[in-house]
Amino acid sequence: MKKTIQILLVLLLGNAGAGQDQCASVLSMKDVGPAIGTDIRMQPVYSPKGITGWRVWGADTSPQLTTLGIGQGALLTQVCGMAASEIVAKNYQVCCGVDVSAEFEVTFHLDDMERKVLIRRLDVPAGTSARR
Repeated sequence: MKKTIQILLVLLLGNAGAGQDQCASVLSMKDVGPAIGTDIRMQPVYSPKGITGWRVWGADTSPQLTTLGIGQGALLTQVCGMAASEIVAKNYQVCCGVDVSAEFEVTFHLDDMERKVLIRRLDVPAGTSARR
């Protein structure tokens, strides 16, 4: 009986991490603004339930955002599919399922719709890696 319990514990503990996300890269929120553009500023937005995202200011200086029609005050709600509340809970570290050395995905809440956008990193010279 004791052996059976030990085996069950080993199996349970071995599977405990199996459901967790696999991070191909980790992106810090402090790197998101500079990756989007040189004059990007991000202001947290809160609701009674906690943080909902970040207002993006300086969007008019970012060719990436203006080309996509994303303007001043747009609400960024997710990075690499991770919601703002989850990012804050993980100490502003974003677990991305893909390599983010050249680009990463963000989600904006615009006109009551979610819009996913691929951001090409401006803070990394072409041909180099930002892997940390």
